Amino acid sequence: MRLLICGLLTFVFVQMLLYARSPDSVVDMWLVTLNSAGQIHIGMTADALVKTTGEEGSTLVDMKLEGTFSPSILVSYKDKKTLVAADVRTDEKNQWVVTRLTIYDSRFHTDSGIHIGSTYSDVKAKYPHSKIISGEGSEALFDTKAGISFILTSERLVQNATVERMIVVASH
Repeated sequence: MRLLICGLLTFVFVQMLLYARSPDSVVDMWLVTLNSAGQIHIGMTADALVKTTGEEGSTLVDMKLEGTFSPSILVSYKDKKTLVAADVRTDEKNQWVVTRLTIYDSRFHTDSGIHIGSTYSDVKAKYPHSKIISGEGSEALFDTKAGISFILTSERLVQNATVERMIVVASH
């Protein structure tokens, strides 16, 4: 019995050492920032994105934005539901890099708590300087400081709309 208890305590201690991290090193895999959505960052190469998300969770597609060739890597997990579309373009080194992120999954959130499903009022309360913009058939609230467009559902009154996706573009 003593041997079993010692073994169990040793196992717990080793697990604590293996997974012990400082609070600064913990990455919120669902946090949307000025240049990222979780572990996907604007500027990362397409190869690094596929390595991060896994080949089975990455699908190259043409989004045909505004009628032009628009390559994007759709990121999904086991349920095959698209979480993020990462638009890619070639850079000055002729490498494919991520230039824009479109977020579809409600688990992603900003540091202010805004996520897919948040209301127009929620966004305006957290991002009071955001402005209504139109493009690609949708209306959005865009906040230049956050670098995020909150794409809204189509409603007769925009004040009744909710966030249906978020877009993060490369900051300049």
